[in-house]
Amino acid sequence: MYELFNNFIKIGFDPKTGAIVSMQNLCTGYEMIRQPALSLGLTALIPVKDHRNNPAQSAMQELSSFQKSASGKKVVLTYDKITTDWAGTLAVSVEITVELIGKQAIFRVKAENKSPYVVEEIRYPCFGGLASVESGEGLASETLNFLGELGITSLTDGFANPNYYGTDWPTLYTSFPSLEMSAPFILLARETQGLYLGVHRVEPEFVGFVQEYKPGYADNRRHRLLRDQEIPGVPAGFCFSVSQLPFIQPGESQELNPVIAEFYEGDWHNGIRPYLEWRKSWYHPVKCPAWLKDTDCWMTLHINSPEGCCRHRYTELPEMMEKAKEKGVQVLQLIG
Repeated sequence: MYELFNNFIKIGFDPKTGAIVSMQNLCTGYEMIRQPALSLGLTALIPVKDHRNNPAQSAMQELSSFQKSASGKKVVLTYDKITTDWAGTLAVSVEITVELIGKQAIFRVKAENKSPYVVEEIRYPCFGGLASVESGEGLASETLNFLGELGITSLTDGFANPNYYGTDWPTLYTSFPSLEMSAPFILLARETQGLYLGVHRVEPEFVGFVQEYKPGYADNRRHRLLRDQEIPGVPAGFCFSVSQLPFIQPGESQELNPVIAEFYEGDWHNGIRPYLEWRKSWYHPVKCPAWLKDTDCWMTLHINSPEGCCRHRYTELPEMMEKAKEKGVQVLQLIG
């Protein structure tokens, strides 16, 4: 096993595939990957003629080189080619850089596409074998929705499969930006500690957080998971990956947005600190006008729509607002 570590984090890589087989918090001794048989590395989707679903699965990839910096705090994993299910080996090279800076691990991916196909999706980092139901360890994913509320998904019995069509096993795909995710990060949380994963980019760009339970339910109707770590010869457990959609055209190359990982202790208040600290570096709130602070009653009017449904005319607004003021409405918000 190849290793990268400092005083806070230790990451282990499979020498053959480059898959992440260990992710450990050295401050607490917590090992996130409990089932190395499910470990994952580089994954991609490269549609070809007659086979849109042409994945490059982690286990099929062969690591070309593994280089560690003189400081020992950075490694570069290189893949000279990508192997896919339906098109075999393709001329797509990928360079992955993993660097440890303090408590953070930073994952960077650069890909060059010399194949005749479009590289639509790349997933990295990917973590397989997070926990088994048999272990009894509570595991959940946590995000912030557009209302600023904490959305919690339990990764145990009851883990739903809302997009059952087009998936091979129970899968939850949460994407930013969306109503379900107002900030580009997710927490993989246990009761007393967890892992923060986020994409720190000022201008919003799509990122998906994919949670999967392999190979499938023990009881599909009740969403009950397998009690053992495997069914004969097939490991069972949760997998997680960060998905980006670069759509790299033939003859082009692209560097994906870096992914930040940081272990934390405590609950979500500590978990989201990496995001809050990064946001402070560029976000400066506009001074709030005094009238806004004293406003506690708004009225929203949907006056039009893309389909040409005209609900209200501008000439009607003065009379409507006069009536609203009589009822204590202080601000009129127009949408549509």
